[in-house]
Amino acid sequence: LACAAVSRTPAFPRRVHSLLLLAGGAVGSAVGIASLMDGRTPGELLAEARSKMRCVTLDRLSSDVFLTNSPRLVHQEAAKPARVGEIDAFLSHSWHD
Repeated sequence: LACAAVSRTPAFPRRVHSLLLLAGGAVGSAVGIASLMDGRTPGELLAEARSKMRCVTLDRLSSDVFLTNSPRLVHQEAAKPARVGEIDAFLSHSWHD
């Protein structure tokens, strides 16, 4: 009963994840990937990724995109749906990477 109570606390999955990451190597990598999957199959994740993939072509990209890290509708509207293999490069505008 004590194990069940501890395992239901919000911090428990994070603690287990941290301990397994400390194990290093393949175990740590597998745990990191599994935590991102949120109980979904690889096929489900790929389908979601394909449905959400977007790109902005260079002719629609301007320097003002990089002036702020706040989302702006005009920048979101510049993005168009894309398929795997159509995107040549990734540019991050995150100020926290």
